Amino acid sequence: MSEHARLRELLPLYVLGALEGSDECDVVCAHLATGCPECAVELAEHARVAAAMPEVLAPIAPRATVRAALEKKLADAPKVVAMHTPAIRRAETRLSWVWVALPTAAAAAAIIAAVNLNEQLRWEKNRHWEDAKEITDLSVEMAALQKEIAKNDALANALATGDAQVIALGPAAAGQTGTGHVIWNKKDRTWTLLASGMKPLDKDQVYELWFIKNGADPRSAIRFEPDAKGVVRQTIAVPADMPQIDLAAVTLEPKKNDDPKPSSTLVIAGKTTG
Repeated sequence: MSEHARLRELLPLYVLGALEGSDECDVVCAHLATGCPECAVELAEHARVAAAMPEVLAPIAPRATVRAALEKKLADAPKVVAMHTPAIRRAETRLSWVWVALPTAAAAAAIIAAVNLNEQLRWEKNRHWEDAKEITDLSVEMAALQKEIAKNDALANALATGDAQVIALGPAAAGQTGTGHVIWNKKDRTWTLLASGMKPLDKDQVYELWFIKNGADPRSAIRFEPDAKGVVRQTIAVPADMPQIDLAAVTLEPKKNDDPKPSSTLVIAGKTTG
């Protein structure tokens, strides 16, 4: 049997105070002081059971000779009987278990320590779980930021090397708002739409970006919704069969719309310059 298993077998006796003054008591106390969570939980359970035993065990009737001797003493002291009989009867049924319900000072201290340790362990577990969740959330946020930085670096590199063309966008009609740019990376064949000042949408509306060649043949690039500040950033691939694009336009469309052509509500637009 391992030393730890032997110590666990001593825990019920320790709770009952049966080890007080012995070497085993010192060994158990020393082990509990190490903060062993397994023994702390088991000790608390033994203490709970011990405290409940006087309530669940049936009283044991004394032997006839003991009862006769007790009745004789009570008969010899009638005044004492009148004053103290209830207390004597209560002691008769419960006195033998007082040592069970009331552990020694050392055992009581150990029980309190075990309960406190169990609560501390639970608190530490919750704290570590919250820390792990926060680290995970920060990692996800950092990955998203790194992705955005990589996109910005790609755009900056395309502009620096002359592989990108910038198309300025502005309001296409009276009453419309919003400005922005489309960065056309001809090497990677992508468009990056950067816009701000876009009006909030109704729940059944959506914005749509279009490729237009020679004033005709509009191709839907992407449908999008701006954020709460009216800002949008979207990157999409330019169709392979459209080597030349003359116009970039954003229209206001109903969300439920199967029409492959843009509506007449032109919001912002801009022409390419070569």
